[in-house]
Amino acid sequence: MKKYLCIILLAGAVACTNSKSADPSTENAATTDNSSEQNKAIVTKFMDAELKGDTAGMSALMADNYTQYGLGVKDNADKAKTLNGVQHHWEVYK
Repeated sequence: MKKYLCIILLAGAVACTNSKSADPSTENAATTDNSSEQNKAIVTKFMDAELKGDTAGMSALMADNYTQYGLGVKDNADKAKTLNGVQHHWEVYK
């Protein structure tokens, strides 16, 4: 279950990264590299918090209008439901 959740989060993070192919000889190359590194750092911090059951750390990185989508049409969760699910998982499966 954790593997699938990590894969989904990583896929979401990759989808959110800047997909512009910058020419390294331009000024934008440094900005693009910096943005990519910042995105990777945020995703790593989020995944580390989730793997530790740190819902406060996860909450700090999530937008208030966060929505997690699953495979089914009605399989989605808002920020509170997602955090409650992670907390419940850690209480049950410690």
